[in-house]
Parts: sequence; structure tokens; C-alpha cells
Amino acid sequence: MNYCKLHICVDIFRDKGLIEFRPATMKISYVVPKQKVNLEDSETLVKLNEMLGKAGN
Repeated sequence: MNYCKLHICVDIFRDKGLIEFRPATMKISYVVPKQKVNLEDSETLVKLNEMLGKAGN
């Protein structure tokens, strides 16, 4: 997986509060969710889908 795809995945999980990312140390920590999370509602994924013309699909 290339860095850009990895960064998008990290952004999506961070948007939904599933991970904490510390750029200075390049550490990613998993955060146990309190309830079920819908990744499709991630701000990053919504914007990406809009840019690709996939809004509402």
C-alpha cells in the first residue's frame, strides 16, 4: 500500500475516533469504540466520494 492510501485510511479512522495518530512519533494507537461506527459517514470519505463523483452511491 502506498503512503497516500495509508494516510487516507488513517484520516478516515481518526475522523471516526477509532485511532489516535501522533505525527511527531509516527505512532498510531487503536481506540476502542463505545458504539458501532459507520465509516461511510467519515468527513474524509464523504469529501473523497464527492471529488470522485460518487456522492449518494
